Amino acid sequence: MALEEDMAQQATPEQDNKRLSDDEEQDLKIAVMLAERAIDNGGYDIIKQALSESNDPGQVIGQFLMQLVSQMGEQMPEDMQLSKRIYFAKGGWIEQISDFLQEEYKVPRKVMDRAEMYIGTAAQKMAQGGAQQAAGQQPAPAPQQPPVPQQGGVV
Repeated sequence: MALEEDMAQQATPEQDNKRLSDDEEQDLKIAVMLAERAIDNGGYDIIKQALSESNDPGQVIGQFLMQLVSQMGEQMPEDMQLSKRIYFAKGGWIEQISDFLQEEYKVPRKVMDRAEMYIGTAAQKMAQGGAQQAAGQQPAPAPQQPPVPQQGGVV
């Protein structure tokens, strides 16, 4: 199952309100550090291009962040997989990376709010698609995602 689908399945209101465990808090710190490093080492170029060229930079940034999560999950050893709850939890990965982009790179709050809305909507659609697929129906198509610059080693 794709990481985005796992994220979507974890994004329920009752789970968002529960406190993260100590292990999940550690996972969150790791995931935020990896994302910040990836953004600092070339990922911001995609964001900068979206801000200057896209009619909807929030959507492009949202797609980029979803792709970043997916690549982080793929690059982690199987015995070190991060909890999926960290992404949508209150004060979780999405909020922290949004704040990071606003503070460090001066991405406008309005754009990051749109990116967060895009991620939430896309995750819900993927969760619905997974439920439809389990019921034998055709799932909704996943949103297109731009490539993330590759770095040596872990993102």
